Amino acid sequence: MSRPLPMIFDTSNILFEDRMSAYKNILGLCKPDEVSDKIAKYVAQNVNSSGWQAVWRSTPKSSGHNQPFDVLVEVLNVNAAKLMAEVHICEPVVTDSLSVLDMDHVNMYLQSQKNAVPVIELCPVYDESGQCDDTALAVEHVRFFYENIWREWDEDEDGDYSYVARYLEARLQLYHDIKEGNLPKDLVNRYGETCNQYRQKLAELKQLQEQMAAKELDQELDEVDVLRCAQMFEFCESLAHSLQIIENPQMRYLLATVTPKMARGIEPRGNRPEEDDPITYIVAPKLQAGMVKFFQDDTVVAHFPCLGKALNSYYIGDTIVVFPGKYNLDGVYELVDSVHITGKGNCSEIIVCCSENDDIPLQCSAGDISIKNVTFEQENDNNGIVLIKSGRVTFDNCEMKCVANGVTVESAGEMVMRECKLHGAKSIGITVSHGASVHLQSNNLFDNGKNSTASLSLSPTGAILLEAHSDCKKPKAILTDNYITNNHCYGICIKKDSKLFSESNDPEHGVQLEMTNNVFEDNISGDVGHFLENTD
Repeated sequence: MSRPLPMIFDTSNILFEDRMSAYKNILGLCKPDEVSDKIAKYVAQNVNSSGWQAVWRSTPKSSGHNQPFDVLVEVLNVNAAKLMAEVHICEPVVTDSLSVLDMDHVNMYLQSQKNAVPVIELCPVYDESGQCDDTALAVEHVRFFYENIWREWDEDEDGDYSYVARYLEARLQLYHDIKEGNLPKDLVNRYGETCNQYRQKLAELKQLQEQMAAKELDQELDEVDVLRCAQMFEFCESLAHSLQIIENPQMRYLLATVTPKMARGIEPRGNRPEEDDPITYIVAPKLQAGMVKFFQDDTVVAHFPCLGKALNSYYIGDTIVVFPGKYNLDGVYELVDSVHITGKGNCSEIIVCCSENDDIPLQCSAGDISIKNVTFEQENDNNGIVLIKSGRVTFDNCEMKCVANGVTVESAGEMVMRECKLHGAKSIGITVSHGASVHLQSNNLFDNGKNSTASLSLSPTGAILLEAHSDCKKPKAILTDNYITNNHCYGICIKKDSKLFSESNDPEHGVQLEMTNNVFEDNISGDVGHFLENTD
């Protein structure tokens, strides 16, 4: 049975100025190659060498276990020079992962490592006596430094300059810009992905260098290995340069300005090369053997735990199959190539979360996109869930849990929606621009238009909005067998310019609206209403 872990020191709210001051005191005017000695000296002076408890937040590398876990340990000795601590797992075991933890295996692995774990993986247990205050703060400063300030390439620099003066403020400001949401999600995602790619390639490079160094002195080096080593080194240098550009405050804010605009200029990938087979992307938190049984034996599959990576990777002819899980769409994803996206399993358990985006996260401009059996959840008041700029998008058996707006279909776009639920939009569930067309069949549109006001002409709300202009092609909406109920304004709002509005009192004037066998019930302002476009 898992036991609750004890309370640890909360160091999450240390201010920018306090961290700046701390690192200036710790590092002084030291050069890059002197940093490790300064950190070791700081640990030796401020971290209790033994006699305190901590929650060890392990990693697979430090624990030998395939999954990270948290467990209570007693610290027996701290080696400041190596930033390692000798620990003993407390008895009885206190962990939140006991049911999946092989303690015998973990203890054996620890013994093979002389019970040493990284100091920065230890979170000191809170002690009211105050005897661990300095230890907890020192461990936090060291952990934060190596996670957010220090870079792998810093250890290779031997320049005669102050490390603090050159790097500290810029890198600390980058951390706070990301934490406080001052940068576009696309830029933050790109930075994170580049960091991960750099660490992965650097590890591969070091492994290759170790293999080459292990060869006997009288053996000739493999020319292929030498070439690979040079190529990998050059690639790592390129990635480091990309990261350094984002770390530069002036370049970062320039990129923050142009990134949203650049995102709109994505080029289609088109078809795969003739010799390449189409790929079925399996999107799931973990790839399991049973997932591939749904496909033909010759199907080429690839796995991503992140839906966003699949959306950024597919070509025309590929398929994306999403298994149960919760997938965040951070940033804007432009779908400019046709694709079929299918949820496999219970629709309510396949959740695409549209979070923390200022813009509509899913923007479509391909010839034919189909999305089936997926639940979309909007978590903030952005402009909507899906934007159809051009081409056709088909939704089958999907649910859209809206907050602000749902789906917007622009003039060159077409949407087919069948057997879907769309609800919760404070403004409009489905917006159909002039010239656009939608075909809705057997859907349930309810509880939309919560922001309806007395001045409906200024703020039309409801399940469906059709935008009509006298000098543009009519919006087209074909509705069959839908339930449009319990909306807070009209079931269908038609927004018109002054010419169309003055020509007729018929709400359907100026639009092409075909309705068959629909159910309209309990829409507060009625089934269909028309409004004068606000030109202020």
